[in-house]
Amino acid sequence: MTAVEQITSAAVSTRELAHHTSRILERVGRGETLHVTRYGEVVAVIRPVTPEETAYARLVAAGVIRPPRSPRDPLPEPVPVPEEQPAPSEEFIETRESERH
Repeated sequence: MTAVEQITSAAVSTRELAHHTSRILERVGRGETLHVTRYGEVVAVIRPVTPEETAYARLVAAGVIRPPRSPRDPLPEPVPVPEEQPAPSEEFIETRESERH
């Protein structure tokens, strides 16, 4: 980080960060880079995540998932449930009901 970046960025204290975390993260989410200070010294920088740093981008880069060929790719057909096996929704409802009683 250059000296110019440090001067032009806003600073928040560790106390402010502890007491107003949500508000500070909203600022970062809107694109602001903030320097976190402790006793006047910068100890951390909080900045927005770049598109390349998202979990989606990392998974695509690692070859774990592939992006859609077009925005209108059809969804795959659902996996059929064998007739002798209850539907997952039925199992969920049954489990939920048994946990209530």
